[in-house]
Amino acid sequence: MMFEQARADLVDTCVAMADAGFLAGTGGNLARRVDPEHFLVTPSATDYYAMGPADICVMRLADTEQVAGDKMASVESGLHARVLQARPDCTVSVHTHQPIASAYTLLGRPLRTKTVEISRLLGQTVPCVAYAPSGTAELAQLVADAFDAATHACLMRNHGVVCVGRDMGEGRARAVALEAACAEWFTARLEKAEPMPAMTEQLPQNQPRFSGTPSARFMKAQIETLLLKDVARFRVKGLYGNPDDSFSIRAPGQSEFFIVQGAETRPRRSMMDASDGVAALHAHLYRARPDAGALLLGRSPWCTALAALGATIPLLFDEQARHIGKVKASVAAGDLPGLKEAVAGGANVAIVGGQRLCLGVTPERIVLNAELFEKCAKAFVIAHSSGAPVKSLPEKSCRFYIQRMLDDQARAAASLAAGRIPEGMNAY
Repeated sequence: MMFEQARADLVDTCVAMADAGFLAGTGGNLARRVDPEHFLVTPSATDYYAMGPADICVMRLADTEQVAGDKMASVESGLHARVLQARPDCTVSVHTHQPIASAYTLLGRPLRTKTVEISRLLGQTVPCVAYAPSGTAELAQLVADAFDAATHACLMRNHGVVCVGRDMGEGRARAVALEAACAEWFTARLEKAEPMPAMTEQLPQNQPRFSGTPSARFMKAQIETLLLKDVARFRVKGLYGNPDDSFSIRAPGQSEFFIVQGAETRPRRSMMDASDGVAALHAHLYRARPDAGALLLGRSPWCTALAALGATIPLLFDEQARHIGKVKASVAAGDLPGLKEAVAGGANVAIVGGQRLCLGVTPERIVLNAELFEKCAKAFVIAHSSGAPVKSLPEKSCRFYIQRMLDDQARAAASLAAGRIPEGMNAY
């Protein structure tokens, strides 16, 4: 395998950065120059905890032609190529959707660094480039143009950040420094800053990837195993653990689903006509959304803060519009008609009585959606609470990404009705 050790090292770096909260779901991507003609880049739409060395893509620097790798390269391969060409002294380009710096990008302004240590790592000013859709030549050009010899990090409006380094250690150190600098700015700005949950919880590596399986082979034991593994990941990320939290997975092609609540360790089988307890709520939502393969209901730190804020989160990031959709005003607990209306337009998140309801077309996708929305909620609460104007995505981009999400949902509904697990649902 070409550059085998370098590809394995890049996987290890991705997992470490995901553990630390700098990468969530499939968001962000990393690149490393391995010789004058080639660079490595992480694959598109792949959960970092399911990634292996063979998935890492080998690209030609001159034309971004993929020459090795089992998966399709990140849509930001062109951006990384342009950045590495703009900075021949650097071998690493780190693009993250880290939450506090992402919150700062919603303000659309450059960041002036204050301490000597952070200025040494980032430069005196971190520029913020204008919004451009993810994966476009326009965005790649904007970012590459921002990286002169004195610029080591760049903010991208309504998107995330890019940091460069002479090696991966320096690239990661700059991402950490940028998060700290943005946190310092918000702390100074906020009169009453909410305590931020820890971002250093560890996740077990090698989480299994969920793939399409015919219904006849998708047995109860397999659903139970997958359900409990998802719950374990939710717990580690602080997305599950309260007594009234619940999570369920639909059995494709059947009128049943499996559900756990609170501290339960054995999933219960429920029917789609369930009329009692939390199972009735899940059944109601499955009937309303035939594309939903899994449902998560509960409280999480930043979704709770969002509910307390009393504001409706706008569409802020490409990946939010692509996979979450437009979240409507919060719904009172027990208001089933209101809840049905909240998800009727394809939204994969609703706020219900202070709880976060998350939907996903597969058990794999719901994990990514839940992590993604927690990051979006954190970024919005911090940015909104600063009192500075928060910039939303352009309407044209919102329409484009939401239509792609709705197309996925139509295909997912057809697959589930036919007893098949939807596939290919993680792409930008």
